[in-house]
Amino acid sequence: MKADVARLDSFQYRSLRRLLRFRATEHISYASIIHTCRSTGVDIMPISIMISKRGLSYFGHVCRMDSYRLPKIMLHSQLLGDTGSLSRGRGAQEMSYKSALLEDMRTFGIMDRKSKDNCCINTLKWEMLLEMMSRDLRHDRRRRASYSQW
Repeated sequence: MKADVARLDSFQYRSLRRLLRFRATEHISYASIIHTCRSTGVDIMPISIMISKRGLSYFGHVCRMDSYRLPKIMLHSQLLGDTGSLSRGRGAQEMSYKSALLEDMRTFGIMDRKSKDNCCINTLKWEMLLEMMSRDLRHDRRRRASYSQW
């Protein structure tokens, strides 16, 4: 999954370079491309942050569902392996949907909050939290990219 998201981010970077008409021989950093986009009035969000934000938005939707609905049942269930344990077998998926959600929550800083379940209940509060955290991640990523060019 991480490799796929990295490929999508590099595709976005290449597409922005092409749209801004930078030649392939020019070595332009990610921070300067983002700065050029912002100077034209376009605020770019990396695809990896968009994917995480959409996944967490759907997670909030599932949390607000009634307990008899199938998506909520599947979210809170666990499959046992052939041996009856929770460990994955040879050739099985390395990361489940739930573990991907937990990783996205750690990335967004939601796991630190004790009221994550209460935030999920209120749609507006959950969406505002996701928007605020994605904006913080976006600015933090720009900051790291601008420091790396020094």
